[in-house]
Amino acid sequence: MTLTPFIPINPDETLMSWATRLAAVHTGETLVPFLRDIGIEPSEMFIGSDAVIGRLAEVTGADPDDLRRQTIQTLEWRRYDLRGERFETEFMAGASVSCCPACLLDDDEAGQSVLLRRGRLAWRLRPVRTCPIHGIALLDRPYVDWSDRFHQMGVVFPEAGLPLRALADAQVRRDVSPLQTYVTDRLDGKTGPAWLDGQGIELGARASEMLGLALEFGRKPHLRKMTADDWDRAGRAGFEFARRGEEGIREALGEVQRRAWFEERIPGQSGPQMVFGRIYQWLNFSKNRKEVGPIRDIVRQHILDTMYVAPGTVLMGTEVTAARKHNVGSLSKLSGVHPKTLRNALALAGLISDRSVIGGEALFDAEEGLRVVDELADGVTQLHLPAYMNASRGQVVSLIEGGFLKRMMDVGSSARASASISKREVHAFLDSISRDVQVVDVLPAGVWPINQATQKARVTTDEVIRLLQKGALRNVYRVKGEEGYLSILVDPEEIKGHFVLDPETVPLGSCVIAKKLGTTQPVVNKLAAAGLISSVTPNGRSEALKTVRVLPSSLRHFQDTYVFLMQLRQELGVHHRTINNALRRLGIEPVADPAVLKVTLFRRADIPLEFYDGKF
Repeated sequence: MTLTPFIPINPDETLMSWATRLAAVHTGETLVPFLRDIGIEPSEMFIGSDAVIGRLAEVTGADPDDLRRQTIQTLEWRRYDLRGERFETEFMAGASVSCCPACLLDDDEAGQSVLLRRGRLAWRLRPVRTCPIHGIALLDRPYVDWSDRFHQMGVVFPEAGLPLRALADAQVRRDVSPLQTYVTDRLDGKTGPAWLDGQGIELGARASEMLGLALEFGRKPHLRKMTADDWDRAGRAGFEFARRGEEGIREALGEVQRRAWFEERIPGQSGPQMVFGRIYQWLNFSKNRKEVGPIRDIVRQHILDTMYVAPGTVLMGTEVTAARKHNVGSLSKLSGVHPKTLRNALALAGLISDRSVIGGEALFDAEEGLRVVDELADGVTQLHLPAYMNASRGQVVSLIEGGFLKRMMDVGSSARASASISKREVHAFLDSISRDVQVVDVLPAGVWPINQATQKARVTTDEVIRLLQKGALRNVYRVKGEEGYLSILVDPEEIKGHFVLDPETVPLGSCVIAKKLGTTQPVVNKLAAAGLISSVTPNGRSEALKTVRVLPSSLRHFQDTYVFLMQLRQELGVHHRTINNALRRLGIEPVADPAVLKVTLFRRADIPLEFYDGKF
């Protein structure tokens, strides 16, 4: 026998809701008596088995596939299926019944009994918290009776008319969250972001909510005090990152770290649980090893890439075999190097940005950090460097200041190794100047150690070192059995041959310039500082001299362009005051304030030609 009239299942309602409407139409009763009348055990409705679907299709003439599409079927304990999507109990609303009061008002207008109200399928899902039709938050009521599990809207929500309208008006108004839209669209067969679509619907939704939880409510919110509105807010925030997959998730995790380190001032050496709070606890300590999805591996990799995790630590179920990152504290503890010494060395190596870093900024590549530690262990202090490389103290200082030997740390540091040089760097330097050395038993005449050869050739140590490194010297010797810097001997005469320069390319010092201009060195320095005479950057032998250097062509240009007042006096044979007063009457001013230059300077082009004829 087939029940008449035929009542189709609505595409937005649950199988339970449809059965409740069948009961109201055909018996005027609630669901349970009706189920027993047609031979279905009420408890079987909770399972939504194929047998229940088949029996309801048999007595109503409905298509079993239509009924199955609207049914949350139990697969095993706490595991369910809906339209091919698998999830656990936590994905559903739990021990409560949800509804949109405004939707129930719409149902009441179309029907004559509250038992004809439809329980929407989406209301059974935890991420669905807003009515897409009326734009209000769903209303939740906890189970108070065994029969509430049937989600009969007219029983759980008996209000009608004005009281029901009051309930609808009291609900928070808001737009549907992107996460809710994704969940309902996916159940309708629509595709979404690739990373989310590549995992179970529950896993993607939960990952979004937990990311948003940390972003919106901090590292360790009280989960039992979180309301439906709170979770809706978390889902909105987290979905915007989860939809972009690993890149977005890592961006969200980075923001959580930034807040922990720089706003909450969590120490940089703190572990991941302290920094990530509930996210870490959820992924690392999930109950019953419940599946959490691909976010676990993303978070694990992010932690390894951005924090120090000691080898041997079991991180999210997998043992860490080697640290990828270190901070100053962890590497100091591992290596035994004092934190201050280590911090200075790491800053000099460019692994950390400065010496007062905290949090994530103090993190650096583990292998690079160990390399710095090895260099520290391999270092020779400047005090012991002369003996180590067979050089005079003065030559060691010259080599360091010339950049040929680089200190491992800033010399201003108070750390013990602040003036150390890596042994590897010392040997690399010695090799660079020894490549053309001829090892002999007896030295030829006219060769000297570098420090003496520079004095005889009247050049700097830097210039000789560069010649050796370029392979520009032929006469380079060492006595067999001797080693080190002072064992290398060079020919001063050969060195001189490399410095025969065109006079036009040799800069003149301020002393020479002052004599040629008939003024003083301080005046020359001021002219150069004012840009009135072009100077060149000191190099080579003049590096140690704090003096202006000017090419001969620049000096001639200055002499052609400018003239001193006292120089005009000599050229015109007239007292300088007379000249100055005459120029002032004509409105001709010095090129710069004489009080600044310490001399009165005019442009030659401004001097009237008649002055040279004695006409003032």
